[in-house]
Amino acid sequence: MWPDGFSLLVRIRDGATIDELAAQAASSPEAVRRSLQALGRDIPMPLFDELGAHEVVLSECGVIWAEAARQAMKLHTQAMLKSESMARERRESLFIGCMTKTVDKALRSLVPYKLKPRFTDLSDKEALDQVRHPGGKLDAALSIYDESFLKRTRLEAVPLLNAFLALAYDPAHSEVKGRRFDIEDLYGQVLYLPPEGFSRRIDLLASDLEDFHSKISLLRTSYSTSLFKAVQEEGGFILVHPSQDLSSYGLRTAKVDWGYSATYGLVYSQKADERVMALVQALSQVASP
Repeated sequence: MWPDGFSLLVRIRDGATIDELAAQAASSPEAVRRSLQALGRDIPMPLFDELGAHEVVLSECGVIWAEAARQAMKLHTQAMLKSESMARERRESLFIGCMTKTVDKALRSLVPYKLKPRFTDLSDKEALDQVRHPGGKLDAALSIYDESFLKRTRLEAVPLLNAFLALAYDPAHSEVKGRRFDIEDLYGQVLYLPPEGFSRRIDLLASDLEDFHSKISLLRTSYSTSLFKAVQEEGGFILVHPSQDLSSYGLRTAKVDWGYSATYGLVYSQKADERVMALVQALSQVASP
């Protein structure tokens, strides 16, 4: 991958002769000499003050190119090592999209791969595309979903838990103490929900809140760490599934007295590789929605 001719310049800079270069390359001195001559064809200044049958002396321009090649070779080596590390990580790990900063220990014990979390909200098109077309940043995601979502996105899922939707909030901005809210406790507050169309069940909840609890300000948006920070600093509530623990962002989860539930599970591509399918099969055996 690396042009051998430029590595010759570095060796010449370090004192090697043409004979020594030929011996290292298991080649002939004449072949090495031709390679060196070819290097300078597109360079406007000579690379060599002397280029004989056995001896070679770099010119001032040649010294500049040799040192540039040395740095380039170093960067090339670093890039190769990084690429190998990335390839090894891809073989040994699964990148799981989620809103939590860690993947549940029970999931991590199911497969011999490292499950590495990546912040993901599947209402965001870019994140959705990463799951739909695996091999990049995400292999699968832990998310709320319903059948209409799976049909629309052409994704598959393993259900983990069906539960009533809950609220994430910062207790410092709430007068309610405890782990349960009445809907009326949200009056005068901002409630963040996923964008319209993400979940039919959430859309129905939003419609009911607009019709019967208009004192709650509804904002439809994709979730992000900046949103979590804003709620922590300014107040408000975020609609979540109980499995989406946001305590690592300083937010507490509380139940609400409404009758809307949602399914939370592992969402994955129809083209998922064998590593993802190993996790899917393991989850299918132990999950009880």
